[in-house]
Amino acid sequence: MARKNDNMAGNVKDLIAGKVLELLKFKQMDDISVVSVVEACNISRQAFYYHYHDITEVLEYVIEKKINEAADKTLTEKDSSKNIDTFVDYYYEFYNMFKALLPSSRGFNLYISLANLLKRLLEEHRFELGLTRNIPEEKLPLQLEFYSYGIAGYMIARKMDSIEERELLKSQLKEAITRKPVTA
Repeated sequence: MARKNDNMAGNVKDLIAGKVLELLKFKQMDDISVVSVVEACNISRQAFYYHYHDITEVLEYVIEKKINEAADKTLTEKDSSKNIDTFVDYYYEFYNMFKALLPSSRGFNLYISLANLLKRLLEEHRFELGLTRNIPEEKLPLQLEFYSYGIAGYMIARKMDSIEERELLKSQLKEAITRKPVTA
Protein backbone atom coordinates (compact mmCIF):
# COMPACT_ATOMS: atom_id res chain seq x y z
CA MET A 1 0.00 0.00 0.00
CA ALA A 2 2.85 2.38 0.75
CA ARG A 3 4.02 1.93 -2.80
CA LYS A 4 0.67 3.06 -4.20
CA ASN A 5 0.69 6.17 -1.99
CA ASP A 6 4.26 7.00 -3.03
CA ASN A 7 3.23 6.67 -6.67
CA MET A 8 0.17 8.87 -6.12
CA ALA A 9 2.31 11.49 -4.37
CA GLY A 10 4.68 11.53 -7.34
CA ASN A 11 1.74 11.89 -9.70
CA VAL A 12 0.42 14.89 -7.75
CA LYS A 13 3.86 16.49 -7.72
CA ASP A 14 4.13 16.09 -11.50
CA LEU A 15 0.50 17.23 -11.96
CA ILE A 16 1.30 20.46 -10.13
CA ALA A 17 4.47 20.98 -12.19
CA GLY A 18 2.55 20.38 -15.43
CA LYS A 19 -0.19 22.82 -14.50
CA VAL A 20 2.34 25.50 -13.63
CA LEU A 21 3.92 25.02 -17.08
CA GLU A 22 0.46 25.34 -18.68
CA LEU A 23 -0.24 28.52 -16.71
CA LEU A 24 3.10 29.96 -17.82
CA LYS A 25 1.82 29.90 -21.39
CA PHE A 26 -0.79 32.51 -20.45
CA LYS A 27 0.66 34.31 -17.42
CA GLN A 28 3.94 35.73 -16.20
CA MET A 29 5.66 33.77 -13.46
CA ASP A 30 4.92 36.49 -10.88
CA ASP A 31 1.20 36.31 -11.73
CA ILE A 32 0.87 32.61 -10.89
CA SER A 33 -0.35 32.00 -7.38
CA VAL A 34 -0.67 28.86 -5.29
CA VAL A 35 -4.44 29.42 -5.36
CA SER A 36 -4.53 29.43 -9.18
CA VAL A 37 -2.44 26.24 -9.31
CA VAL A 38 -4.57 24.50 -6.68
CA GLU A 39 -7.73 25.39 -8.59
CA ALA A 40 -6.27 24.27 -11.92
CA CYS A 41 -5.18 20.94 -10.39
CA ASN A 42 -8.37 20.47 -8.39
CA ILE A 43 -6.36 19.69 -5.27
CA SER A 44 -6.18 21.15 -1.77
CA ARG A 45 -3.66 23.76 -0.67
CA GLN A 46 -2.40 21.16 1.77
CA ALA A 47 -1.61 18.83 -1.14
CA PHE A 48 0.32 21.63 -2.84
CA TYR A 49 2.32 22.44 0.29
CA TYR A 50 3.03 18.76 0.89
CA HIS A 51 5.09 18.77 -2.32
CA TYR A 52 6.31 22.35 -2.68
CA HIS A 53 7.07 25.36 -0.54
CA ASP A 54 6.06 27.88 -3.22
CA ILE A 55 5.74 28.43 -6.98
CA THR A 56 9.49 29.05 -7.29
CA GLU A 57 10.19 25.58 -5.93
CA VAL A 58 7.83 24.10 -8.55
CA LEU A 59 9.77 25.87 -11.30
CA GLU A 60 13.08 24.72 -9.83
CA TYR A 61 11.75 21.15 -9.92
CA VAL A 62 10.73 21.56 -13.58
CA ILE A 63 14.14 22.96 -14.55
CA GLU A 64 15.96 20.15 -12.73
CA LYS A 65 13.77 17.63 -14.55
CA LYS A 66 14.52 19.28 -17.89
CA ILE A 67 18.25 19.28 -17.18
CA ASN A 68 18.02 15.57 -16.39
CA GLU A 69 15.99 14.94 -19.56
CA ALA A 70 18.62 16.80 -21.56
CA ALA A 71 21.31 14.69 -19.90
CA ASP A 72 19.48 11.47 -20.74
CA LYS A 73 18.96 12.56 -24.33
CA THR A 74 22.43 13.96 -24.96
CA LEU A 75 24.44 11.32 -23.18
CA THR A 76 22.89 8.47 -25.16
CA GLU A 77 23.64 10.09 -28.53
CA LYS A 78 27.04 9.16 -29.96
CA ASP A 79 27.39 12.22 -32.20
CA SER A 80 28.91 15.10 -30.23
CA SER A 81 27.64 17.66 -32.73
CA LYS A 82 24.04 16.47 -32.27
CA ASN A 83 24.55 16.48 -28.50
CA ILE A 84 25.55 20.13 -28.50
CA ASP A 85 22.52 20.93 -30.66
CA THR A 86 20.18 18.99 -28.35
CA PHE A 87 21.64 20.61 -25.26
CA VAL A 88 21.24 24.14 -26.64
CA ASP A 89 17.67 23.41 -27.81
CA TYR A 90 16.63 21.98 -24.41
CA TYR A 91 18.14 24.89 -22.56
CA TYR A 92 16.53 27.62 -24.64
CA GLU A 93 13.15 25.93 -24.47
CA PHE A 94 13.16 26.90 -20.78
CA TYR A 95 15.46 29.92 -20.90
CA ASN A 96 12.97 32.45 -19.52
CA MET A 97 12.07 30.23 -16.60
CA PHE A 98 15.72 29.46 -15.90
CA LYS A 99 16.66 33.13 -16.00
CA ALA A 100 13.76 34.07 -13.70
CA LEU A 101 14.92 31.49 -11.16
CA LEU A 102 18.56 32.59 -11.00
CA PRO A 103 17.91 35.12 -8.21
CA SER A 104 16.02 32.47 -6.19
CA SER A 105 17.58 30.61 -3.28
CA ARG A 106 18.43 27.68 -5.57
CA GLY A 107 19.41 29.73 -8.61
CA PHE A 108 23.10 29.09 -8.17
CA ASN A 109 22.40 25.35 -7.84
CA LEU A 110 20.59 25.45 -11.20
CA TYR A 111 23.65 27.09 -12.75
CA ILE A 112 25.83 24.34 -11.23
CA SER A 113 23.46 21.66 -12.60
CA LEU A 114 23.66 23.21 -16.06
CA ALA A 115 27.46 23.37 -15.88
CA ASN A 116 27.65 19.78 -14.61
CA LEU A 117 25.53 18.56 -17.51
CA LEU A 118 27.87 20.35 -19.91
CA LYS A 119 30.85 18.80 -18.15
CA ARG A 120 29.35 15.31 -18.48
CA LEU A 121 28.66 15.99 -22.15
CA LEU A 122 32.21 17.18 -22.76
CA GLU A 123 33.72 14.27 -20.80
CA GLU A 124 31.68 11.79 -22.80
CA HIS A 125 32.92 13.23 -26.10
CA ARG A 126 36.35 14.57 -25.13
CA PHE A 127 38.24 12.45 -27.67
CA GLU A 128 35.86 13.11 -30.54
CA LEU A 129 35.87 16.84 -29.76
CA GLY A 130 39.65 16.94 -29.58
CA LEU A 131 39.69 18.14 -25.97
CA THR A 132 42.54 15.81 -25.09
CA ARG A 133 44.83 17.29 -27.73
CA ASN A 134 47.94 18.79 -26.10
CA ILE A 135 46.41 18.58 -22.62
CA PRO A 136 48.02 16.27 -20.07
CA GLU A 137 45.49 13.83 -18.55
CA GLU A 138 45.95 15.29 -15.05
CA LYS A 139 44.97 18.77 -16.30
CA LEU A 140 41.91 17.62 -18.25
CA PRO A 141 39.43 17.89 -15.30
CA LEU A 142 40.29 21.57 -14.82
CA GLN A 143 40.01 22.19 -18.56
CA LEU A 144 36.57 20.54 -18.64
CA GLU A 145 35.38 22.59 -15.67
CA PHE A 146 36.67 25.77 -17.29
CA TYR A 147 34.76 25.04 -20.50
CA SER A 148 31.62 23.89 -18.69
CA TYR A 149 31.24 26.86 -16.37
CA GLY A 150 32.25 29.31 -19.07
CA ILE A 151 29.73 27.96 -21.58
CA ALA A 152 26.98 27.80 -18.94
CA GLY A 153 27.61 31.42 -17.95
CA TYR A 154 27.71 32.52 -21.56
CA MET A 155 24.40 30.79 -22.32
CA ILE A 156 22.72 32.34 -19.27
CA ALA A 157 23.91 35.80 -20.28
CA ARG A 158 22.81 35.46 -23.90
CA LYS A 159 19.20 35.16 -24.95
CA MET A 160 18.67 33.68 -28.37
CA ASP A 161 15.44 35.07 -29.80
CA SER A 162 15.64 33.44 -33.20
CA ILE A 163 16.50 30.06 -34.65
CA GLU A 164 19.30 31.72 -36.63
CA GLU A 165 20.88 33.06 -33.42
CA ARG A 166 20.68 29.63 -31.79
CA GLU A 167 22.23 27.96 -34.82
CA LEU A 168 25.04 30.51 -34.73
CA LEU A 169 25.57 29.80 -31.03
CA LYS A 170 25.70 26.04 -31.70
CA SER A 171 28.30 26.59 -34.40
CA GLN A 172 30.34 28.93 -32.20
CA LEU A 173 30.27 26.46 -29.31
CA LYS A 174 31.45 23.63 -31.54
CA GLU A 175 34.28 25.81 -32.87
CA ALA A 176 35.29 26.98 -29.40
CA ILE A 177 35.34 23.45 -28.01
CA THR A 178 37.05 21.72 -30.95
CA ARG A 179 39.19 24.71 -31.95
CA LYS A 180 38.25 23.94 -35.55
CA PRO A 181 35.93 25.85 -37.89
CA VAL A 182 32.56 24.17 -38.24
CA THR A 183 30.97 23.89 -41.66
CA ALA A 184 27.24 23.48 -42.05
